[in-house]
This record gives sequence, C-alpha cells and structure tokens, in this order.
Amino acid sequence: MAGEPYKYVGGTSNTVPLSETLDCIREALDLIKQRAHLVVNPGTQFNEVLTATYLEGQKMSYHSDDEKRLGPIIASLSLGSPATMHFRRCAMSANRKEIALSLIIRHGDVLIMEGHDVQSDYD
Repeated sequence: MAGEPYKYVGGTSNTVPLSETLDCIREALDLIKQRAHLVVNPGTQFNEVLTATYLEGQKMSYHSDDEKRLGPIIASLSLGSPATMHFRRCAMSANRKEIALSLIIRHGDVLIMEGHDVQSDYD
C-alpha cells in the first residue's frame, strides 16, 4: 500500500508514502488520475494505492471503502483477467443479500465510485 495509512489486512504499518513507493505504483496512480479526471473534477486528489492479487477462484469479500482519509471518490484499476464486481446494499437493508449491481471489469478498466452514499449504502 502507498499513500495514506489504510486499515486493511495487516494494519496500517505496511503503508509507505507515495513519494517513496515504486515507480510502477506511481505510474498506475497517474493512469487512474488521467482516466478519472475525464469524469470527475480534475482537482480531485487520490491519496492511496492498494494493490491486491487474486488467483483463479479467489475473490474480495464484500466491503466498504469508508475510511475518512479516503474521501468520497474511490477509483479502481483492474489488471489481468476479466472479473465480475458485485454491489449489494449494506447490512441495515432488508435486501442485504440481493445483488444491486454487477459489473464485468477487464484489464485496464478504471471504475469510479463517487459520493459518500456509495460507500455508506453499498458493500
């Protein structure tokens, strides 16, 4: 992880400042910014890069990126094989187990999640 401390697997001690991270991480962040700024305010700052690797059959569990330091806009860069990303309403909803939205994400896709409600209302 690079950027702001982020509570993920292993705590926050494995986060390094963006200025000290690998060039490939900064290049990925630049690509995300370039694409994101086509649809959101060009002044939007992205302050964290989390990298995750999934082997065939693995997946990320439902979650919200709702840490205060992350801000209201989350951008995701997909690399590798196509995958399906599912969104569902958060635990307070009676329809919690129903999938509200499914997206197929492919290599090079940048997904933008904008607004506090995305993180507070959906996993």
